[in-house]
Amino acid sequence: MGGFDGAQVELGLRYWGIRELGDMHHNPDRKVLHVDETQEELASTSGLDLAQLGPLLERMRRALLAVRRLRPTPFIDRTLYTGWNAMAVTAYLEAARVLRLEPARLFALRTLDRLLNEAWDGEQTLGHVIAYGSEGPLPAEEAPGTLDDYAFTVHALIDA
Repeated sequence: MGGFDGAQVELGLRYWGIRELGDMHHNPDRKVLHVDETQEELASTSGLDLAQLGPLLERMRRALLAVRRLRPTPFIDRTLYTGWNAMAVTAYLEAARVLRLEPARLFALRTLDRLLNEAWDGEQTLGHVIAYGSEGPLPAEEAPGTLDDYAFTVHALIDA
């Protein structure tokens, strides 16, 4: 990383959890940045003042981001899957109940309404996908629901 000395680079590697062996099981050369310790913890163990460390890590973050922008953006699957959304509905309903959060309950119910409107045919068939993301062409035919889709949707309906 240009503009940083060896000790600074070591701090950055430590802060973002970058090790020699990467995080991707299919390609151990690939790394996923994640914060292993807080800036306060890093400052206390490195001997740097937190007031120095924060701006240094911010400059490093900007440098890393500039290099990242030179590479192609990875594909993001924006498909809304029925079962996953039904599980989220259940989680939101539970959180709303425990934490007494009415907005979370309303969000869960709106999500469940969308799930039923877009994945359920109104009679007996549930689709696997609520909506496809904007990337790429839509499939020629709809994917039928899996057992998980049915089970998690029924669970969400009971919770609602």
